[in-house]
Amino acid sequence: MPIGSASVPYGTRQPRNTTPRRKPEEAILRTHKLKTWPEMFDAILDGSKPFEVRRDDRSFTVGDKLVLEEWDPSKRGFSEVGYTGRTIEKTITFKLPGGRFGIDPCFCVLGLGPQSAT
Repeated sequence: MPIGSASVPYGTRQPRNTTPRRKPEEAILRTHKLKTWPEMFDAILDGSKPFEVRRDDRSFTVGDKLVLEEWDPSKRGFSEVGYTGRTIEKTITFKLPGGRFGIDPCFCVLGLGPQSAT
């Protein structure tokens, strides 16, 4: 009996990997919690800064959520001390990767969409 002809009729064999491949637009979206200094936090909150420049160490993707937590560096200390309790949730609407237009290759510029603040 030839290999592969067991009891399965020709053409009805299931593919080995039955997990469907995701299209790029169906990528898994994530939520990233990030410290944000007070000056930058206020500018994002009032709408004058609709972008964020970050080290691209988290594989940010358009559609991901950012939870920006205000963190005051003058209150440094043990773990939670610098956090003020204010947060903004934003959606990444655009990503300009580093290595172009004078941006360091390790960084990216993220366009920020709608927000909700607490």
